[in-house]
Amino acid sequence: MLAGIDSARIPDTIRDRSVTVHMQRKTGAEPVERFRYRVANAEMESLRAEYAGWAAGAVDLLLAVDPDLPAQLDDRAAEAWEPLFAIADMAGGDWPTKSREAAIVLSGGEDRDEATTGTLLLSSIRKAFDEQDRITTAALLSIVNEDEELPFGGWREGKGLDGRTVAKLLKPYGVRPRTIKLEDGTTAKGYLREQFSEAWERWLTTTPDLSVTSVTAVTEPSPDLFSVTEKPHGIADVTEVTQVTALDDEGEAGDGPGPAVTATDDQEADIERVAEKFEVAT
Repeated sequence: MLAGIDSARIPDTIRDRSVTVHMQRKTGAEPVERFRYRVANAEMESLRAEYAGWAAGAVDLLLAVDPDLPAQLDDRAAEAWEPLFAIADMAGGDWPTKSREAAIVLSGGEDRDEATTGTLLLSSIRKAFDEQDRITTAALLSIVNEDEELPFGGWREGKGLDGRTVAKLLKPYGVRPRTIKLEDGTTAKGYLREQFSEAWERWLTTTPDLSVTSVTAVTEPSPDLFSVTEKPHGIADVTEVTQVTALDDEGEAGDGPGPAVTATDDQEADIERVAEKFEVAT
């Protein structure tokens, strides 16, 4: 469970995989009992013990069921709600109905579909292109930043988006700025319509695809599922290192692989020691 005052700081990739409960600051006309953690923690101890006892005997049954999923939920929302539906179905009574009604209110509908900044930018860019086959970065920024229905005009302390920020937001969709030729024969940094075809097709469908696109095999939980193998403090998994290329002011990457970087003798020795320790080939 994550809680915070500024929900906009929670990444979209976490929010659209979560069940979000929006809270509001109370008004003066809404008295509430003061919350004291020490008191609440003691009062909840017996209830915690009851939940733990119930869960110990319910897990196997819950893993075996396949609850009905409302069509109004997309794949990610349905995955987040599925274990809650299973628990509600096991509880019986009106809980199965209540749980699905709550899921549709909290995680269904258009609000969820328009949540991410990236898809919002893609939509605004499609509108900016209109019938054109190319658009300069400057023209694109002017249209997007001046649209009062979009949030981008308030970015960077009211300065709006710049070329570098647009390039960063579009990178996950495989779109990068390039030098384009204009009708008057001049060139400028910008984008071609064809660069967005796949991204628009994948991310801006007018009707959400509620079909199941993939099935993940379910296996029995391991006996030591909840065991923890601690790593030495400060040691993380070794991941693939990719080349980093600096961007210019327009967000354009330089041509070619960039200047070669040569490690010093001391750095080479450090790399050898780390590689030998973690059995990673250098």
